[in-house]
Amino acid sequence: MAQEDLRALDDYLFKYLRDVLYAPSKATLDLSRLPDDLQQFGKGLQFFSQCAMETAAVAKALSKGALSGPLPSRQNEMAAPLKSLHASLSHLTWQTKQVAEGDYNQHVDFMGDFSNAFNIMVRLLEERWHSLEDLYRRSSAYIRLIHKIGENLLSIGGSRYAEAVVHSLKDLCETFNCAIVSLWQMDGENRKPERLFHWPVEEKSASLMIRTDWPKEWLDDLAAGRYVFVGSMAPWEGLFSQEVRSFLAIPLSVGGRLWGFMAMPGLSHEEKAYTEEEISVMTAGGLLIVSAVLAKEMTDSLVAAREDALRATRVKSEFLSRMSHEMRTPMNAIIGMTSIAKGANDEKKLQFCLSTIETSSQHLLNLINDVLDMSKIEAGKLELDAAPFDLEKMLMKVCNIIEERVEQKNQTLRVVIGKGVNVRCIGDEMRLSQVVTNLFSNAVKFTPEKGKILLTVEDVEEVEEVEKVPEETVAEGGRERLRLNVQNQGGRARSPLGLSGPPETPGVALSSCQGTTERTGPERIRLRFSVSDTGIGMTPEQMERLFGAFDQADASIARRYGGTGLGLAISKKIVEQMNGWIETRSEPGKGSTFVFEVELERDPQQDAGVVVEGRRVLVVDGDPESLEQFRSITDRFGVASDAAESGERAATLLNAALRSRTPYDVIFVDCDLPEKGGIETVRSFASGVDRGTVVLMASFLKWNAIEEEAGQAGIRRFLAKPLFPSSIRSVLDELREKDGGERVALPDDPVERTLDLSGRQILLTDDVELNRLIVRELLLETNVGIDEAESGEKALSMFEESPENYYDLVFMDIQMPGLDGYETTRRLRSLARPDAKTVPVIALTADAYREDAERAIEAGMNGHLAKPVEIDRMRDLLAGHLQR
Repeated sequence: MAQEDLRALDDYLFKYLRDVLYAPSKATLDLSRLPDDLQQFGKGLQFFSQCAMETAAVAKALSKGALSGPLPSRQNEMAAPLKSLHASLSHLTWQTKQVAEGDYNQHVDFMGDFSNAFNIMVRLLEERWHSLEDLYRRSSAYIRLIHKIGENLLSIGGSRYAEAVVHSLKDLCETFNCAIVSLWQMDGENRKPERLFHWPVEEKSASLMIRTDWPKEWLDDLAAGRYVFVGSMAPWEGLFSQEVRSFLAIPLSVGGRLWGFMAMPGLSHEEKAYTEEEISVMTAGGLLIVSAVLAKEMTDSLVAAREDALRATRVKSEFLSRMSHEMRTPMNAIIGMTSIAKGANDEKKLQFCLSTIETSSQHLLNLINDVLDMSKIEAGKLELDAAPFDLEKMLMKVCNIIEERVEQKNQTLRVVIGKGVNVRCIGDEMRLSQVVTNLFSNAVKFTPEKGKILLTVEDVEEVEEVEKVPEETVAEGGRERLRLNVQNQGGRARSPLGLSGPPETPGVALSSCQGTTERTGPERIRLRFSVSDTGIGMTPEQMERLFGAFDQADASIARRYGGTGLGLAISKKIVEQMNGWIETRSEPGKGSTFVFEVELERDPQQDAGVVVEGRRVLVVDGDPESLEQFRSITDRFGVASDAAESGERAATLLNAALRSRTPYDVIFVDCDLPEKGGIETVRSFASGVDRGTVVLMASFLKWNAIEEEAGQAGIRRFLAKPLFPSSIRSVLDELREKDGGERVALPDDPVERTLDLSGRQILLTDDVELNRLIVRELLLETNVGIDEAESGEKALSMFEESPENYYDLVFMDIQMPGLDGYETTRRLRSLARPDAKTVPVIALTADAYREDAERAIEAGMNGHLAKPVEIDRMRDLLAGHLQR
């Protein structure tokens, strides 16, 4: 073959092979162009190129991850490795799919290092799957637990609340394979945990819990939000039962503060470990339970508040109804008796009408005062005065207030003042008398005719020694202050200072209010008052509402006995203001006893009185208790006394005294002696009485009711019951003169007093003509001169135009149009004349509160007189300023 032909063949074959490699679709080999001897070579080259193209196609497909393309023919030995690789990759793909479907038993051993990597990957996937499967199982259990707890607690009623909480604790125990779980709440004040619920509910599980106080370090960790886990109880031997092998406490915080915790003592000998995940789930479950506990507490509180609100609404509605009745009753008497008095020609009838109007008006005023006092108490503005007063005189005034009602019901009233009681005290006399009057009024109201009422007053330090409780003692101002808590427990109780509770009899109960008792120094005294009666008594249910405002023991009480239901509530607040307490002991049908203590100051100006030693006294009284009281009083004064319970016994003693020439100096005879009566008894032994002996009649009746009959029997003197030491002492003091004529004027007896203010001039300022008329009439008998001003401006003008020192006193109303009383007084004091600074100015106003009196003093006034005006107080005030 020529050289040119070989070069052309070479170029042709080169172009063909190039197309085989880079453009297989263009690669064509035309064997007809080859010489015959080279056509066989061309066929071989053509087969080779086809194998190469098939191999390249398979390699390209495998390089792209495609295993579904056509495979090379069997004659293509060049592609044999690629066919093997294709088969391996196909099998590996199938195994991977099996792994993806959860079959982790696949194993590869035909691809060298890749096989090892694949097998490791499969094992890791298998382990991860099992881990995820376990996590899913736990998560599902936790979700079911939380869902179950939530469902339990959200769907419960009030009666199943505790049961649902215990079931929730049980679910926690079962989920985490615990033996015991309990829920504890922290006491914020002393950090002492209190167990609320536990599971199991058997006593054994309760006995396994902590036996002593919780370790401080545990409580500190819980308060810091850290759980407490103890794997070995050896360091805490004795803290739990010996069956407890480990302990877990999980803090439960609400609002950033520790509310409580869940405790899980372990009983297994193997140490029980908890993961953070388990602790978190336990905490979530515990907080769900806590939220239910708090929701229950809030619900109970709201229900209680709603019930209280409904009850308060009902009570106040009943109160308004009672007030309407209570106010209309005296108003009916006032209006009715006024109408009757207008047409009365008989003086006795007119006096009866006026007396009824006066009594009804005073009752109406007391009602208004009670309402005003209660409003001050609810506003927290009740304040006390501190001024010297005589305890006996105060009690006498109280007895004078209620004596008419006692007389109407023919009741016996006794007042016993202990030997060690200081009668001169410093405190709020008006408020203390208000408490005693309330208790006396109730006793009279609820005690039937011929019943008995007893008031005793004792010095606490004379009666008993107050026990000191070290852990409850707080130092305050150099005094030992004891906190006391009086509670009603199962019908029996003990008062703060050791008063015995009621007898163990069904239906007996003690109701009390809380107060504070102090062991006082020598400058202070603590008095205990006790008011007992033989009245209707009360049930425990009635006593629970006893001291509530606007309330009475029973709704029927108001219908049967009347009253506003405010007296005891006001008394309770007053007593507590006096650093005291009040309680009552009662039994239906067997009367009631109210006991209260107050703290007062001892007045250093004690009146020792005059002791009449060497005198002989005979007491004739059919009541053994009155006889004992009388003898106790005379013993205190150093006077020898004999007692006779009947006229016959008195006659025997009188005759014996005459025979021995030791006659009695004074004889006290009770008006209500059994059989003959006191007056007839005196007649029976009048011949046996020494001429120098003074005979006195003692009675609950007023002297004018028995004066005529007693005078006919030779009795000229009278001693009002109940008996007071000062009253008896006054009689004994008067024995020095033995004038035998006039009746004994006892302290605060209503004796006629005259006040002559002739030559004195008063400026009366009030914008209401009727008020000025009342003052004029009240002062008519004093002969005082009165000028009137209907406004503050008029009063200032009259004072400025008057000569210096013309007016001796100014009565100033407060509520007036234009210039009120305060501003009028300020302007009067600023006038450029000497008497403007010194003339007494007295507020005469219906503003009766203490702050009103203080405001009047601040404005430059000298005193305060509340409307409606009490004539005795007005006269005392005038005498104090104008009779100097």
